[in-house]
Amino acid sequence: MKRLRLSAQIFVLVASMIVLTLGVALLLFNYQLRANLEEAQGERVMGLAAVLADRNDVRSALMAMPIVHDPDSELRRQIEALRNRLGVDFITVMDRNHLRLTHPDPGEVGRHFRGGDEGPALDGQSYVSRSEGTLGVSIRGFSPVLDGQGAVIGAVATGVTLTRVGLLLAERRQVLLLGIVLLMMIGATGAWCLARYIKRILLGFEPHQISQWVQQRQAMLASLHEGVLAIDGDSVITMVNPAAGELLDPAGSGDGSGIPASTLTELFDRAAPALNRRLTLNGRALIVNRVPIRGERGEGEAW
Repeated sequence: MKRLRLSAQIFVLVASMIVLTLGVALLLFNYQLRANLEEAQGERVMGLAAVLADRNDVRSALMAMPIVHDPDSELRRQIEALRNRLGVDFITVMDRNHLRLTHPDPGEVGRHFRGGDEGPALDGQSYVSRSEGTLGVSIRGFSPVLDGQGAVIGAVATGVTLTRVGLLLAERRQVLLLGIVLLMMIGATGAWCLARYIKRILLGFEPHQISQWVQQRQAMLASLHEGVLAIDGDSVITMVNPAAGELLDPAGSGDGSGIPASTLTELFDRAAPALNRRLTLNGRALIVNRVPIRGERGEGEAW
């Protein structure tokens, strides 16, 4: 099976993490958006119910003797016109016997209010509820209608179905999805740039190639009878082969830590290349070759 290149692995990994993170964020945002939208709709329908419950025509209709449950009444025509303007699914005026005076469906006028959540409103409470009625599951706002002495004579229920809430959610989710897609594109671009940068640092080589070359280099250095020593720009030993340890390290530490600072100073006393330079160290006559190793773009220097 063909091995995936390092740059491709980095791109896939980073891009996958970004997509996963943004996907989880989308789920959380969507949940919170729905909760906030339902809460806002609940406050809206409850406020509307309170305003309608204070209308004189609503109060007069509920105080009539007898109460008229007529689908062609002036009250229903006005309420329906208002409902269409406000964009709610129903506005229902009911009497003390839970019978409707208004409803979007004329056939439901005069029938018992459905949902089973209207009782507290007829006891004088204002609240938001969720229940299933003739139009389906809806978020409902209730407010009692009071006469001049403060007695409850009926109630107003206004509501929006969850279908309408879903449509509103879809509109807002579209903007959210556009933002998520934009962030994914930015993240994918960043992942690609990161992969390119790492590839450039590694000079275009793959990790398995670098690992193989390191092993080969170690084997080659260990087999050389000539000593090989390297230091960085801070004169810290970064590489030493066994032959160099035997020649330069009186302590025999093996990693070059026992090489005296004076020896390093003698070997690297000039910031210039040297070929076949004769030196006497530890009583031994040596021939030294010194070559600088310049970093990328000439930044930094080692030996």
